[in-house]
Amino acid sequence: MNLLDLQRRMAEDVRRPLTPDFDMQTVAEDGQSIAARVSGYITPSATLTSFERLEIYNRQYWFRAIDAVSEDYRTLSAIVGPKRFDTLIRGWLAEHPSTSFTLRNLGKGLPAWLDRHPEFTGRRHDLAVDAARVE
Repeated sequence: MNLLDLQRRMAEDVRRPLTPDFDMQTVAEDGQSIAARVSGYITPSATLTSFERLEIYNRQYWFRAIDAVSEDYRTLSAIVGPKRFDTLIRGWLAEHPSTSFTLRNLGKGLPAWLDRHPEFTGRRHDLAVDAARVE
């Protein structure tokens, strides 16, 4: 594996969506164990396995991305509630991961996406979409 392949593999694994319990996924789309794959390019430490070391980065990536979008959509969060908002943002980010060096535009397109996904907003769908458009 050359450096570019290593960087791509790690970026893919770091950006892998979290489980509903905010843990790193243990199985890749192809059925391969993430722990086995990660052990091929991350050395375990005295206290953490290779998987656990990468999981720290995986969680922090997602927590920061969720936080960045959350800062831009505070009213939407208040309308749908914190648990539903968390699910909404994770759904959005799973379909629209960051493609930029900056987090500034991470929520761009969220209002249009939200309009097509009423399952994330409940009975206040129209209000939630309108608030997202304003924000």
